[in-house]
Amino acid sequence: MRAHDDMTGVTVDRVFRKTLELALALHPRAQEAFVITGTPEGDRLLEMEVRDELKGLERRARLTYLSDMPMLDLIARVKQIPDGSVIFYVRHSQDEPGKSIDPFDMLSVVAAAAKVPVYSLAGSLMGRGSV
Repeated sequence: MRAHDDMTGVTVDRVFRKTLELALALHPRAQEAFVITGTPEGDRLLEMEVRDELKGLERRARLTYLSDMPMLDLIARVKQIPDGSVIFYVRHSQDEPGKSIDPFDMLSVVAAAAKVPVYSLAGSLMGRGSV
């Protein structure tokens, strides 16, 4: 038996890019996309994956990353996002150092504070205020 013969699964190819491309296609006048990533550990691996996948989309819209910000700072920034923008919520679970908030709950908080559309990439995040 080889190492992974007993495993099955579904892979999703370029999900970050495809999600943001859809958001920008649905909002053709959007000039900026705000990408939210954050983990309690400040794990840069996720952000690096997202940035790598989104390379080239900067020609379509300016990309601003809101990464590893405390919750109150992030919400204050979300409230200032200008009309004509979109938000791409990847993940955020950071509140205060040593404390974390559930990423699902954080999406609800972000969506409630936003005056622009908020997109997320997982069906499990639907019903939390995102498209």
